[in-house]
Amino acid sequence: MTGRYRFLWQKTKEGNAKLLRAYGETPEVVLPEQIAGCPLTDIGAYCFSEAEHLPRENVLETEVFLDEEGKFSDRDAGRNPLAVLAGDYPECILLPDSIKKVGNLSFYNCRKLKSLKIGKELVEIGSDAFMNCRNLRELFVSCDVRDRTGLKQILAQISWGITVVFQKRDTVFAKVFYPEYQEVYDEIAPAHIFGRNIEGEGFRARQSFKEGAIDLAQYDLIFPRACVEENEDTLLALAVARLSYPVDLKSEPRQLYETYMKEHSGHLAKKEIREKNLSSLCFLCENRYLTGAALDETVTLAAEAGWVEGAASLLKWKKEYDTKEKKDRYAFDDF
Repeated sequence: MTGRYRFLWQKTKEGNAKLLRAYGETPEVVLPEQIAGCPLTDIGAYCFSEAEHLPRENVLETEVFLDEEGKFSDRDAGRNPLAVLAGDYPECILLPDSIKKVGNLSFYNCRKLKSLKIGKELVEIGSDAFMNCRNLRELFVSCDVRDRTGLKQILAQISWGITVVFQKRDTVFAKVFYPEYQEVYDEIAPAHIFGRNIEGEGFRARQSFKEGAIDLAQYDLIFPRACVEENEDTLLALAVARLSYPVDLKSEPRQLYETYMKEHSGHLAKKEIREKNLSSLCFLCENRYLTGAALDETVTLAAEAGWVEGAASLLKWKKEYDTKEKKDRYAFDDF
């Protein structure tokens, strides 16, 4: 993600920097902790939206370069043309942990934005900040899952399905999937009185917070009802996220997640073969969620798809599974 950036910004009353507009060389955007020595704490309204809304006065301009070690400097990096980091251009945006505020419509119409990284200090979210960002499917939060964050305010503006990853540097602490939900308004009286109906367990999942931190015990309570209302892909996403990083996962909900995984692992395996996702297949096999006839079918599908690496790994896991089954059977017969 090396490259040159140009920032248009303002100095706040507190002496911090508010980013108004950014220009860069790639759709993978990395913002610095400071601009011209001022801590970057604010993302201005419409900053990354395709429509430019710049103030007429007190706009500063700074150009920096991001090197291979992830450090920003003011050295000259050449004069390659810079793109406006807005609208359909950005695909990934990494905000520094210093960001505390995101203004109104900051990411409006970032239609190709797939992932966003934030810190736990971001607690003030402007209205419609993520409007029309429906490809935003991953949110990385730079803290522990038990920390207080502004995540609830962000999720209140995102009704589509999204995975939240809690990590610091390369260490992942937890993953939590929030399903899509819909709000439907029905007229219930001639006087134009409307009733609000919410469809989908995603809304209840977004209420599972206590004092600014995720309440994982409350979150896990949505799964039994979700099994009645949600589709197979959604339920598998819920189960995989919690079982992959089972922070504070109690025995009863764990059993429900694992039972569902074992019964529907074949469906997930087919999807991962199409996407050639070896790490996910490894998770299924090593935890014995994918076994027996479902594992046999998956091996065949991988071979038919011409995915040599996947087929070889699946055959290895099948051999290990068959060997363990024989050992367990002989041990039982001896008894």
